[in-house]
Amino acid sequence: DAAARERGDQALEPAWPTTEVRAQLAARIAAREDPEFGGFAPAGADAATPKFPVWPVLRFLQTEPDETATQLARRTLDRMAAAPLRDADGGFFRYATRRDWSVPHYERMLTDNAGLILVALAAGRADIASAAAGFLIDTLQLPSGGFAAAQDSESWIDGESREGGFYLRPLDERGPLEPPRIDDKLVTGWNGLAIG
Repeated sequence: DAAARERGDQALEPAWPTTEVRAQLAARIAAREDPEFGGFAPAGADAATPKFPVWPVLRFLQTEPDETATQLARRTLDRMAAAPLRDADGGFFRYATRRDWSVPHYERMLTDNAGLILVALAAGRADIASAAAGFLIDTLQLPSGGFAAAQDSESWIDGESREGGFYLRPLDERGPLEPPRIDDKLVTGWNGLAIG
């Protein structure tokens, strides 16, 4: 409160995590690494365990001085980029419904892709960053210059709405199909992340 601030009450000052606390947190994250498929899953997770591209966690790991943490972030990025979680045009889907990163939920979010560009750049993976940036520019950028919030998971094929139908086609066969709808709302914070 104002009175406490006037007294100089130190309890109101933000307490940033110490190096030791950050190292403990990184170790706890590392303990949840899925040794078979990469990413993070509880011990003994079954095949139907969903996985998300948790870019804030990966960025945290990349800021740690411990090489083990930065290598974990890079391994995770590489596994996601090589999996069906990543579309042929370089954009990443919202999440995978299976532990092996397969069967994506086909929605593609501005936040996930912008965050994964930062992760890829920090990991020295310009190829992954460039492809994801290409998705943002080619698919999510609006005529106004801003970026749409997302691209829908469903598309109309042969008069039916199909989950992932558009994305399951090879890139060279998508031309005659109507792409999934773009959620053209402009979210300032999300656009700031993409611009960053």
